[in-house]
Amino acid sequence: MLKTVLIILTIGPTGQTHMAMMDANSVGECRRSAETIGNILGKNDIQIAAMRCGQTELELTEFAHGYTEEEMRWHYRVAVKGIELEDGFAIQHITSGTCEGSDAVTYCTISAQHPIDQ
Repeated sequence: MLKTVLIILTIGPTGQTHMAMMDANSVGECRRSAETIGNILGKNDIQIAAMRCGQTELELTEFAHGYTEEEMRWHYRVAVKGIELEDGFAIQHITSGTCEGSDAVTYCTISAQHPIDQ
């Protein structure tokens, strides 16, 4: 079942792209969350690579703060669409070392959030 989520891609301390996904009840809620999170990350000098609202069937564990680099062991390929927040994305859970096509719109990411078995 498709659900609306916010994807947040940030640059971690080692230069690796980190991915976080948060559920949203609507595109409007997603927009508001993106604004709030963008402000918080900006104040903390955390570089945002991209943020997008969109729909996905992928279920991940809930986002939490304070993950260590060692906990960032789940790998995803994220392709952002367009240039606007609401333009969406495509996300795929992948095995470490298998991400290809990393370019201006495709990111090889790591995350502490792992897939939930359907």
